[in-house]
Amino acid sequence: RGEGEFTFNELIKNLNNKKEWSKIEGLSYKINGKFVHNKPRALANLNKIKLPNRDFRVFDQFYIVNFKADVAETSRGCTCACKFCSITKMYGRMYREYPIPRVIEDLKNIRRRGTQLVFFVDDNITLNYKRFEKLCDAIKDEKLNDLKYAVQASCRGIAWGGKNLVKKMAEAGFYLVFLGIENPIETNLKDLNKGSTEAEAIKAIELLKSQNIGVVGGLIIGNPNDDEKTIKTAFDWVKKLKLDLLYAQMLQPYPKTELGEYAVREGYFD
Repeated sequence: RGEGEFTFNELIKNLNNKKEWSKIEGLSYKINGKFVHNKPRALANLNKIKLPNRDFRVFDQFYIVNFKADVAETSRGCTCACKFCSITKMYGRMYREYPIPRVIEDLKNIRRRGTQLVFFVDDNITLNYKRFEKLCDAIKDEKLNDLKYAVQASCRGIAWGGKNLVKKMAEAGFYLVFLGIENPIETNLKDLNKGSTEAEAIKAIELLKSQNIGVVGGLIIGNPNDDEKTIKTAFDWVKKLKLDLLYAQMLQPYPKTELGEYAVREGYFD
């Protein structure tokens, strides 16, 4: 449960010694058909997590839009409280960062393997946009901007970072950004506890487009108060944004999230 690096490591070392399983924090397992949940494990110290060894992969041919692709991580967690998100249940409302030199070393390892595009899997890389700027500078300084980069980002983070941030992103080789525009209707944003606004979404898109960075817009429909009219309003709004790609998804009330608990209380599930 939670972060798996150290829990899984300890499990593998004791896989044939079930007597030791009870000592492994963050582990759940069955005994005689009943679940046993060990003590939760504290959040990992990211400085102690080794760089991934990608040479052990069984399958290594991953592509995004015809580019040989890989993933990297520069931070974990998010301090926002969006009701639909499971990240805060995973990490709490915490945000932790890997040292930038470690990220650069990882990117160098990735490039040596013939990768062309890297997707950063951070939950909210723009939460600390000043640090993101430093990462972009480091990528450029180390001449790693011959790679293409894709990332998911918040509208607020891009909007607050402004022209300076998107310029540095372009110089570092950022090729595509997935933006959580979510919804233009204020009541829906409030229901989702989404901090960003329609104006921030518009500004973020304009900033990225000004640097020729591709924009994928994530739209959420099927909110508790949605009807045919509000859904049409959302799609009509999206048409005006000049996105490169729209990713529309139905709202999912994942278990244990605030939205999931609301759905159970209100009887949305039998």
